[in-house]
Amino acid sequence: MNDMNLPDRALRRQNTDTDALFKKIERRLHTMHLSARKASLMAGLPPDGIRTIARGRIPRADKMKALAEVLQVDLNWFNLPESPIDAAISDRVTARQPELSLTQARVNEELTHEARMLDAKFQGLWEDEIERVTELDTRTARGGDLETAVSVVDWGLPRHFVARLLPFGAGKVRIIHQCGDSMTPTIQPGQCLMVDIDDRTPDPPGLFAVWDGMSVSIRRLEYIAMSNPPMIRVMRDNQRYSSQEVALSDLRVCGRVVMTMQPM
Repeated sequence: MNDMNLPDRALRRQNTDTDALFKKIERRLHTMHLSARKASLMAGLPPDGIRTIARGRIPRADKMKALAEVLQVDLNWFNLPESPIDAAISDRVTARQPELSLTQARVNEELTHEARMLDAKFQGLWEDEIERVTELDTRTARGGDLETAVSVVDWGLPRHFVARLLPFGAGKVRIIHQCGDSMTPTIQPGQCLMVDIDDRTPDPPGLFAVWDGMSVSIRRLEYIAMSNPPMIRVMRDNQRYSSQEVALSDLRVCGRVVMTMQPM
């Protein structure tokens, strides 16, 4: 195919050593004490956006511009050849890899039987006492169905702690993030929330994740007693936004908020 017929991204991918570009970005992140996941999110990319570069995928031009701002470099930096200093550091690290691997192998061989037993004990503790709670990217939930949302990461939380958040110790907890300021001051933008996706009945009233036709949002819901058909009062804590009353049949409730986590 003639290069003139290739889309911009395909042409850039064809002319770019994506593995070298990823390593260059990785070293820059290391000097900034910034993880690839956090940098990806700051640039508006998926959590593994930077890592996919190593697999031959190059983000759109606007995303690369946003990534350049996160890395505090000029956009042309991605196309510049590696400096001699960076190349020397890379060669030194690569040369040490076999040595490091052999050292690790010797350490593994010297593990005692007691150490292996201790490791197995803690692995059992993890499986018996730790609950894996999945953090979801609600932007990917199809039609507001959190079961279809992309998993970001698994949190490890004490099993008894999670059980105490749920009625009768039963339910299914997921972690999501608040988008927007509609629930301030109760919930701040970006705040982590634990949601029981098995509890979708707004009675008793409380905070719920709901699908509003465009996104999953947090709202305060209250059942209007004796209403026929059943009606729900949908409220926002931020007084700048309006509240409304909708039929229960027209509202998709995704789950009840059982805990909010506010970073200091």
